[in-house]
Amino acid sequence: IDLRYGFALGDKIVDVITATNRSSDSLSIYGIDAATRTLYDLTEGVIATGMVDPYGLCMYHSRKSGNYFAFVNDTEGVVRQWQLEATSAGRISASMVREFRLESQTEGCVADDGTGNLFVGEEDVGIWKYSAEPDGGDAHTRVDSAEDGNLTADVEGMAIYYGAEGSGYLILSNQGANNYAVYERAGDNKF
Repeated sequence: IDLRYGFALGDKIVDVITATNRSSDSLSIYGIDAATRTLYDLTEGVIATGMVDPYGLCMYHSRKSGNYFAFVNDTEGVVRQWQLEATSAGRISASMVREFRLESQTEGCVADDGTGNLFVGEEDVGIWKYSAEPDGGDAHTRVDSAEDGNLTADVEGMAIYYGAEGSGYLILSNQGANNYAVYERAGDNKF
């Protein structure tokens, strides 16, 4: 699951959570009711991912366009990007705007709304950096590796810690070593 704040839904601003639903191989979208501390369904119909086993998910709010996106990946290495769209019925639909593939199983991912970078963990390989924009294609660079880097196979969840003035960290659950790997958020993501 992941969340983003400030999604315009008709005349309301809502905070949105997206999740992969492995029972129906779909994308689920929820609003957050702060007063009752509960979620309510905002999904317009069933948003089928077309994946055999949707696994990881992360969200992105583009500073460039103002649009909101969800990235869904699966156990086969496929990553699909979905643009979230408000409907006239006060719900949220999603349309796929991009797809790329890694060579093996992916799970953890996180998008940095400030830099426009998407980080994807390939479980037995390492961390890759892509553009989070829908026109970003499949160009990517390696951030770190399980083979000759600072990671141990079974790369898992990721998060961004936003510091002041563009500083901060990319934090990775390095599950194979029972620790966390921390990288600079900016530049070449120094370990």
